[in-house]
Amino acid sequence: MSYYITKANDLATQIRARQEKQDELEKRIDTWVYSEWGIENFTGLMSDFVPDRGNGPCGVLCRQLATIRVEEISFHMTCKHLGLDPMNITYVEDVFNTRNKDKVHLIKLPWITGHSKNGNPIVKYEKITQFPTAGRVLSSISIDGNGTNLPKYHHQLRMATFDDCPSEEADISMAFKTFLRSARNKPFYVYENVDGHEVRTLTRDSSLINARPPAEWYYPLYLLSFMTGKMVLFETYENPEGEVGKIREHFQHTMDIIKEGVGVYPLVVEIPPLKLPMMYINQAVISNDWKSRILAPPQNGGNIINMFNNYASQVIALKKNN
Repeated sequence: MSYYITKANDLATQIRARQEKQDELEKRIDTWVYSEWGIENFTGLMSDFVPDRGNGPCGVLCRQLATIRVEEISFHMTCKHLGLDPMNITYVEDVFNTRNKDKVHLIKLPWITGHSKNGNPIVKYEKITQFPTAGRVLSSISIDGNGTNLPKYHHQLRMATFDDCPSEEADISMAFKTFLRSARNKPFYVYENVDGHEVRTLTRDSSLINARPPAEWYYPLYLLSFMTGKMVLFETYENPEGEVGKIREHFQHTMDIIKEGVGVYPLVVEIPPLKLPMMYINQAVISNDWKSRILAPPQNGGNIINMFNNYASQVIALKKNN
């Protein structure tokens, strides 16, 4: 059994099939969410945070912050190639910890500054601020002490890279807080934001004013955003080098309970694992005419991972002013 979509033709077919049953699916989702979480009008609530732009289906990359890493640019180009509007869904109220390489490299940036004679990238690291203590909320991490926090810093990189026209961004930090307050069936504990740090608190002892639910409670609600053909998630939990075994099992279990509750799986397109080269940032994409030097990849049977990897290789190989 595959929980992922891997072929371009299959993706197009499934999007059309979901769009034809959009109203029916939304009713099924709302009924199931109300029975399990006690949240009324879930699809309506979610649309307040990720509104339908009306431009056609979106491909979605969900990361804590939107930036300009190789993965981000490859995602952007792959979506365009597949006829999808790229969208970045962020979660700036997530917290920092040094065990997560993804988060570490949002602060310790691996820049491609050039290439060796044999074409390999030369990578130099820039630490844009000191690592905060574990549990520090990402949006509260200051970069310069003058109002530039971590999300704003990376947004500025995106504006310089995408000619003031980056893909859409939608932060869903507030969505999970809203679902928590709206639910009759709340989790046993929550995380409260206290002076920029998260503190685990029993739900009964929390005012819920500035609290978020634990991931295991909101994760199915998150995946339900990718059911109707409006949005397709680009993700993978198949990284053999990462400690993703339990996360993969949780993903598969959640996909199965959603199918049991609603009748179909969320639309998830498999992409390459987020290994270090995907976290590189190539200086050549900032304030340079880089898009014209990126070529459409061969079809390769419509394999989306091959497409994604082809774009990634081209982004890594880009040189300044050539």
